Amino acid sequence: MPRLTLKEQSYAGEDPSKAVKDKREAYFEETGGFTQTPVYDGNKLRYGMKINGPAIIEGPLTNTIVIPNSTVTVNKVDSYIIECGVGDSAYRRAY
Repeated sequence: MPRLTLKEQSYAGEDPSKAVKDKREAYFEETGGFTQTPVYDGNKLRYGMKINGPAIIEGPLTNTIVIPNSTVTVNKVDSYIIECGVGDSAYRRAY
């Protein structure tokens, strides 16, 4: 079976501002209601960029909702590392 090789991106820094598309009201239970929420273009996110929740990342096939007190970091192969929660209750997931 052939081995899959993923193309690695160059480090682009932590600032995701170039990927911001818009802001919109979104409901988050954690904030007790609707919150002005930045919307990011997932196609413009690059390795190293960090997004603090609440946020919405729009992709070509799906959207990612980043809840408050969570962080998304884009890794070398364009996947999202999501850290949910803070302190001892924090946990990590890769998507």
